[in-house]
Amino acid sequence: MLQNYDAPPAVGNCKGHDVDKWFPIIEKGLPREQWLKFRSDIKEAIELCNSCASKEHCLEYSLRHEPIGIWGGKTEAERAMMRSDRGILLSREARIFLPGIGRRNANGFAYKGNYRLKDAAIKKAIQEAQ
Repeated sequence: MLQNYDAPPAVGNCKGHDVDKWFPIIEKGLPREQWLKFRSDIKEAIELCNSCASKEHCLEYSLRHEPIGIWGGKTEAERAMMRSDRGILLSREARIFLPGIGRRNANGFAYKGNYRLKDAAIKKAIQEAQ
């Protein structure tokens, strides 16, 4: 039976938890204590995702529709790489910012001037940062 990934799963380990764990807003120049809290929240969100029965559905939904946040135990950068590798395009345009790497399209492309380029160097940098 084919799965329909046009809607997020109705149930999951994330239900009832603070959504900020899955959608941290990390700004340039944050105090160290706040940065460490964000990292702790992200780790906790990923751990909850990894033990969830809806993880696969959540991840597949996010690959098609959600550029921002933690979904299916994967970060924005990890999902951008997965989209690029699997040839999946988001249902909406979005850009994400990766600290130390820069601005990129959430479909896994780098922006350089007016050109959209698939960039193996950025992909390598993301993998090394993790």
